[in-house]
Amino acid sequence: MHPYSININDKAKVYWIIVPLSLLCGYLTNECILKNLDFYQSYSWIVDVPSSGLAFFAIFYHLFDKYIWKWFSDSIFWFETPNISGEYDGELLSSRDDKQTPTKIEIKIKQTLTKIKISSHTSQSTSKSEMAALIVDEPDGPLLIYEFINDHRKVADPSLTMHRGLTRLTLNKEQKTLTGIYYTSPERKNYGEIRVTKK
Repeated sequence: MHPYSININDKAKVYWIIVPLSLLCGYLTNECILKNLDFYQSYSWIVDVPSSGLAFFAIFYHLFDKYIWKWFSDSIFWFETPNISGEYDGELLSSRDDKQTPTKIEIKIKQTLTKIKISSHTSQSTSKSEMAALIVDEPDGPLLIYEFINDHRKVADPSLTMHRGLTRLTLNKEQKTLTGIYYTSPERKNYGEIRVTKK
């Protein structure tokens, strides 16, 4: 997975929550629990580190990054980052045949609050994202833009060459669809349309 940019400040909101929460949990753990245990006086130099606010910060950050933000995002409370993780399938129309024949495409998205990985698979090629951005406040819905690289080792058609490209997909939250366009680098000079629905 790789980092992605987004035009809202959700990542900073995490710190506003977990910094005071970590300090509070560290204080309560030491003052209300550990100091009442007999072994604490002898081994406090060992116990203080994993029970400190810094340790709680690392735990809470991991939980928010992977799981908790999705709960807030799904209920549209506090976090605005759309949760687009999942598996999508649909069709791709390519300029190779003037968009006449739909090709089946599967897109898999793994997403945390700070990282993302987008991979796609058709009968002809497999590609994966190298960088991505989410633009949340677009009129038609959140816009996912990512650069991809085609994995030439998994290409079924030997006439295809390794290439890069860019994809722009708009999210429809109600219908759970991603629709948009893609185009490739000069090695291929190809472009087309993608329409997929979340499984």
